[in-house]
Amino acid sequence: MTYRHLTLEQRYQIAALHSAKFTQKDIADAIGCAASTISRELRRNRSTHGYAGSLAHGRARQRRRVASARPHLPESVRLELIARLLEKHSPDQIRGRLALLKQGQVSHTTVYCVIRSMSVPDSGACRYVIPADVGTRFRSMSVRVSG
Repeated sequence: MTYRHLTLEQRYQIAALHSAKFTQKDIADAIGCAASTISRELRRNRSTHGYAGSLAHGRARQRRRVASARPHLPESVRLELIARLLEKHSPDQIRGRLALLKQGQVSHTTVYCVIRSMSVPDSGACRYVIPADVGTRFRSMSVRVSG
């Protein structure tokens, strides 16, 4: 089963079936998802008046907005990473150095994302960037670093 968010229509169905006293397993079968999804949905979005589909959808959208707005790297780690890039360290050297300094685990993919986000193309770090036409994996990477 692939991961996907519940739609507004599915949340309306959950609300109707839940108010009709269907079991979570029956609700899951009716909308085509796992019973644990229904359990989680009812637990996260239940209000004092029960479960309402539109209110639940609004809460879920708000959680997604807040989660995507969070910086994924602490500022101190990001600054250390950029300083190492400007010293012309390779992504593997940076990853090892940050681990040695106990500043956290940073993957080489994260280093590449930071390189791509840097606004100075001639900083010397760009020599580590894989050209966009080499493979599709790196072409679709998005940078999620606080500015």
